[in-house]
Amino acid sequence: MDISLNQDSTIARRQEIIKAATRLFHELGYDHASTRELAKTVGLSNAGIYYHFKDKEDILFSILDGSVDKLIQSLKAAIKEGDDPQKNLTRITRNLLQVVMDDKMEIGLLTKESQRLSPEQLKSINKKKHESLKLIEKEVKRLANNGMLKPFNLTAASFSLVAMTNWTYFWFDPAGPLSIEELSKEITEIFFHGVLRDHHK
Repeated sequence: MDISLNQDSTIARRQEIIKAATRLFHELGYDHASTRELAKTVGLSNAGIYYHFKDKEDILFSILDGSVDKLIQSLKAAIKEGDDPQKNLTRITRNLLQVVMDDKMEIGLLTKESQRLSPEQLKSINKKKHESLKLIEKEVKRLANNGMLKPFNLTAASFSLVAMTNWTYFWFDPAGPLSIEELSKEITEIFFHGVLRDHHK
């Protein structure tokens, strides 16, 4: 037997289970989505599910862990070392919005179901979330170092950008009056310049 093919098949099956579980957990809620229903959805027995995952909690952790990994990847892709921090933060905003829209179910589970994880799993997720915040905070600090930032707390400023992007999960409709591009421009405008008109102009 070709070991590499067997590994590819196992990885593909795990991804199939994760995808189906994401939908079930999102639609029914983690507590009400049974592994029996999940097994039926992917054409496996309960034992087949547990061959790939230790338990239901392990499946949730795999969903959330993958979601945070994608978030970090999107941040790293937005940050160009040679660019000024304002350009990097503009790309960060756009990339974060795209991740939220592409992975609405995963982001929803990350927001609502993280506390279902074991303390060790939650610690791992929170460590990665902290890493993502530090990537943003580094660019905000560069604004400060360049004399471009008002005397704000760096962590508070960074969390503000995270909140403006991540919480679009609850209200933003890409089919509505704003496109992602337009929303991205509005968020960066609010972040960099606030919402009040300049009455001195």
